[in-house]
Amino acid sequence: MRFFVIFAIFSLLLTFSWAGEYQFNPDPQSYVIEKIESHDIIFLGTTHKRSQILNFISSLIPKLHKVGVSHLCLEIDSDQQHKVDHYIQTGEGLYDIEIWPPIDCPEYRRLLTIIRDLPANERPSPVCIDLPKTRHGKEINRDEWMAMSISKIFHNNPGAKVFVKIGSLHTLKKLDWQDHVPNKRVSIREELTRLLPNARVFSIVNVIDQKPDKCDFTRQFDLITAAVDCDERFLGWKAGFLSVIAIKPAEVCTLVDGLIIY
Repeated sequence: MRFFVIFAIFSLLLTFSWAGEYQFNPDPQSYVIEKIESHDIIFLGTTHKRSQILNFISSLIPKLHKVGVSHLCLEIDSDQQHKVDHYIQTGEGLYDIEIWPPIDCPEYRRLLTIIRDLPANERPSPVCIDLPKTRHGKEINRDEWMAMSISKIFHNNPGAKVFVKIGSLHTLKKLDWQDHVPNKRVSIREELTRLLPNARVFSIVNVIDQKPDKCDFTRQFDLITAAVDCDERFLGWKAGFLSVIAIKPAEVCTLVDGLIIY
């Protein structure tokens, strides 16, 4: 038993020594707050229905006001905005809000409850930015619609600061699709560059439940939770969350700005 304890301590020290070379932040919340302070739009890419991530966001929401966040964008169809507004104003109708089943869970709806429970002058405005189901398959795709929804916030509120909670693959800075993919679309970030060329944007992806042999970030930071800027230090590293999207191989640092590894 003593041997295993010593081995575990030694392994932990090695991990911290190694990870220290990459200037990681062991407090993801302070990392996100720091990025919010210096940017106009922060994307927080998530794996859906992960309690650890949703609880992290729940603890973050009450602090958004202090760093100037005016709007909190959610991956909810925009035709549900009136229901969200009604709930925020009255406390009624939380379960009348239609949320996409792969996202919907008690912890996700709790995000709206936390927003509502804040004092009115400390409450970021929740904004439903996703494409209504009635518009699917028509002239516009989801990413274009979400980019337009975010852009509209700034046109109506020039001094806005926006926090966007969205699925990880929607945060990618570019989408260089494989040749066989039909109906190739641009990313939200690419569309925002066109719509809001002067906006300072930062994308953070939460890396969770990845297999160590498929994700170098999970393998190397396996004993700690770490937040890191994703830059040239990680050239050649594999990111497991990219394995499910049919884009051409690319360095992770060209696709996201930061990572939180659980």
